[in-house]
This record gives sequence, structure tokens and C-alpha cells, in this order.
Amino acid sequence: MADVNGDGLLDIYICYSGPGTDEARSNELYINNGVKNGVPAFTESAKQYGLDAPGTYTTTVAFFDRDNDGDLDMFMVNHGDMFYNPYFNTEKLRATRNPQFGNRLYRNDNGHFTDVSVAAGINGSGLNFELGVAISDINNDGWPDRHCL
Repeated sequence: MADVNGDGLLDIYICYSGPGTDEARSNELYINNGVKNGVPAFTESAKQYGLDAPGTYTTTVAFFDRDNDGDLDMFMVNHGDMFYNPYFNTEKLRATRNPQFGNRLYRNDNGHFTDVSVAAGINGSGLNFELGVAISDINNDGWPDRHCL
């Protein structure tokens, strides 16, 4: 949960992973519209915000202000679905970006999120088996750092 659109209300982001079609694994973003008649109201808006990420195997996300511009950006952790033998040389697989399994970084551009993973140097290979992410200013330089688990 995070205030994705900056309106002061917590929104809900739901990650999908596992078997199924690419469309079935589209993530969902429920924008909080406030309380109406005593009931919280939400609108599913992932595609509108550029955060549906169909076909990925997303395990978790972190919303944080990566570029210190006052709005929330998003780091997406995806899980690989590739079989590999650890006794074989995996150097080529690790060096090749896989848009389906690799982690992603999204920049918030006035309410629409843009995948800036390549420009940010996030390779995201198919041998990605991370399940979580922590955000903190580890080196105390005023910029958020990330650690994938």
C-alpha cells in the first residue's frame, strides 16, 4: 500500500506471479477514491498508470522517491521461471536482460509510470530469484538505495 497518486489516500498494488497467461499475470493497482456511503471505494487503474506489467512474475514492489522529485517511483521485483543447471556456465544468461523475469524500475512522470530499467543500469536477467526488496539510504548520501533479497 502506498499513496501512488499523491492525494493523501493509501492505494493498493497487487502483484501476480506463477502459472497462467501473460494477461492473467497483469498486476493490479487500486486507486483509493475515499469513503462513499461508509464504504471505501477503489478503482482498478494499473494500465492507466503504466503499472500493469503483463506477463511478468512479480513477487513484490517498493514505492519510493528514487529521484528526490517529490513523487513516488516504483521498483518491481520479478521472479525467474527458467530452469538452469548450476554446473553449466550461466554467464551469458546473467548478462542478458529478460523483460519478463528481470526486475524493473519505474519513474513517475506526472502520474504515469515509465520503465527506466535499462537507463538506470538494471540488467534483470532470467536467472532472477529474488523475492523481496528493502529501500533505505544505506550510505547516508541523501538518495534511496535498494537491496534485493
